[in-house]
Amino acid sequence: MPTITIAHTTTYRYRTAVVLGPHRLMLRPRETRDLTLTAFDLEITPTARIDWPHDVAGNAIAIANFDVATETLSIRSHTTAILNAPVWPVFLIAASATSYPFLYSTEDWTDLRSLSAPQYQDDAGR
Repeated sequence: MPTITIAHTTTYRYRTAVVLGPHRLMLRPRETRDLTLTAFDLEITPTARIDWPHDVAGNAIAIANFDVATETLSIRSHTTAILNAPVWPVFLIAASATSYPFLYSTEDWTDLRSLSAPQYQDDAGR
């Protein structure tokens, strides 16, 4: 089972000190039967109070609330996870789908034709 590491850093610099409102951070992968988190670290400067609600899809959301004005905001996260998923792809690929553009059968085109029509006018013909 492969182990992966995800490192994320975001830094904001402001010309003058600013008062930061709540920040909604989506940095932690959702754990599933195919992905197990073994470590997660979050560092935020300036110091923030972190609340961890979950959204309707089960994702952990960090809400950072700040008490001080700052000229710099730095967010760093470090995640280690184990992938338990079978080796990809987990399904057989039809021989007709190994090269692009795909060649569809007449029966497939009955279902796919409306999906191939452009939704918006393209005067440039792209």
